[in-house]
Amino acid sequence: MKFELPATLGSDVAGIVIDVGSRVTRFKRGDAIFASVFDLGRGTIAEYVAVPESAAALKPANLDFVQAASLPMVALTSWQALTERADLQPGQKVFIPAGSGGIGTIAIQLAKHLGATVGTTTSTGNVALVNSLGADEVVDYKQQDFETVLRGYDIALGTMRGDTIEKSLAILKPGGRIVSLVGPLDAAFARAPVECRAAIRLRHDEPQDHPSSEQAQRRLLVPVRTP
Repeated sequence: MKFELPATLGSDVAGIVIDVGSRVTRFKRGDAIFASVFDLGRGTIAEYVAVPESAAALKPANLDFVQAASLPMVALTSWQALTERADLQPGQKVFIPAGSGGIGTIAIQLAKHLGATVGTTTSTGNVALVNSLGADEVVDYKQQDFETVLRGYDIALGTMRGDTIEKSLAILKPGGRIVSLVGPLDAAFARAPVECRAAIRLRHDEPQDHPSSEQAQRRLLVPVRTP
């Protein structure tokens, strides 16, 4: 990945609108918003940043700016993976590994919002946290191997590199679905009795405050640790 120097890093931002372009209709000066920026090298670790109108949404009133700034990339990734790539339906079972991580904490809540049963993994110290997020089956990976405990899942999200995705095959129903967020799967998965999809290309050609995701945002618990 190459940048033109000087480069500014960062993809997520929350703040106050100080000006808008002549064609902007959804926001005005003084609005509190949050957004993702995918223009490599022109990031958000700065005092001011320009963002496309389609990449922004009004900041949910129940979140402060720190919480809101932690959401865009993980929330957009989780939402698109669950709805557009996995086509998650009410009543289905979805496995979301690393439930206390950035993707996991949001994906669990969005999956529950969509009516799914959620299984996840976490360490001993975070079991209470992922339970509070709504997870139905929690495996402490320090005590057990999830592939020996969980069964009958319709969907597994591949949020981690290594052998976690491969182990997920054991917990899926025949014809189940793996959605990889960490890159294309290798040829071996083509022989597995499951459907494999990649979800690594994000887009923001529709507003981030899509009615369904906006409703979910108002209910999200955003666990952010600050100094």
